[in-house]
Amino acid sequence: MEIQKYYVYTITNIILNKKYVGCRATKNNINNDNYWGSSKYLKKDYIKYSKKNFLKEIIKIYKSGNAMLNGEVDNILSYNTMEPNGYNRMLPPKNRQWRNYSRKMSNETKLKISKKLTGRIISKESKRRQKETYAKKTKEEKLLIGLRISEAKKGHIHSKETKKKIGESVRRTKQSQKLQKVTSRAIF
Repeated sequence: MEIQKYYVYTITNIILNKKYVGCRATKNNINNDNYWGSSKYLKKDYIKYSKKNFLKEIIKIYKSGNAMLNGEVDNILSYNTMEPNGYNRMLPPKNRQWRNYSRKMSNETKLKISKKLTGRIISKESKRRQKETYAKKTKEEKLLIGLRISEAKKGHIHSKETKKKIGESVRRTKQSQKLQKVTSRAIF
């Protein structure tokens, strides 16, 4: 069984000299852990300045999740990474309790969740709010969402029925775009 490792790290934008302090629990080798923070502001700057202009450093390795969480707060304060000096937007509360969210779900639990969500109907109001929220996002945020979805779908194989539906949707979209071009030319 692999042992969980806990650490606090900084990520520095070497162009702006702005830092982000975060914490991470992983079963990976800490020195090869490819995790680069969860701050959406930091992720925007990865796109703007290129990720090669950022440096990740491990500040300290901890023996427990609770110690790591408290270490994160201490290091945010000592490195002064709160906005506008750095990328941290909020100071997490001291003495938070660690929960192991990385536990694997049993097949029984997965089946229960699947049954609960199967056939669920999302209300028109919820769909409207989702569209409004998405419309307010910047181009960079939309790009990040697309990248996360793309990464999550890697290796996923669509059924023949799904491929057919995707093809029909793409054809309808292309036909609609052609019609809009023809209509806009006819007006002018």
